[in-house]
Amino acid sequence: MPQFTFQGIALHPRDLSYAPTEQLIHPTIIKTKGRVKNPLGRYYLYYAPHKHVAISMAYADSMDGPWKEYKGNPVIECPSAQDIRWIEAKQTL
Repeated sequence: MPQFTFQGIALHPRDLSYAPTEQLIHPTIIKTKGRVKNPLGRYYLYYAPHKHVAISMAYADSMDGPWKEYKGNPVIECPSAQDIRWIEAKQTL
């Protein structure tokens, strides 16, 4: 298993304009080079408020930040993650 060490906090809900549940989950970082025309930064960080109500974004030019909240958050208002469960008795999702 890889060894992980704490590097700091990228985003804190209390510092965001849009954080309806004051908790963030499901972070995903993408490199924008070759994927996004005229990007706001070299990296986009997508995340969701807990309770799966939307998807928001922050951006930065370095993985170390500083990360800036996208002013148009949430970028998508919808369930942010599917709730998938295996039903053993039926051998199905």
